[in-house]
Amino acid sequence: MKLGFDYTQEYFRKCCMSSESYVVHSSDNWSDDPWFIDQEKRDFIKNSGFWLINEGLASGRIVGGNLITLHC
Repeated sequence: MKLGFDYTQEYFRKCCMSSESYVVHSSDNWSDDPWFIDQEKRDFIKNSGFWLINEGLASGRIVGGNLITLHC
């Protein structure tokens, strides 16, 4: 992916390759286009931020997830 990968890569590194705490900020833009068809002509949409569903704080350990996304 040529365009639109910087945000994902930044937070992947913070999560998986650092022991320091961090705050997750929303990306500046997002896309739902078929990026794999034309890498040069991406359709990005300005992000208005997170949608707050339930306000509060949480802490704990994450168990499970979609491990296939980490398969190489």
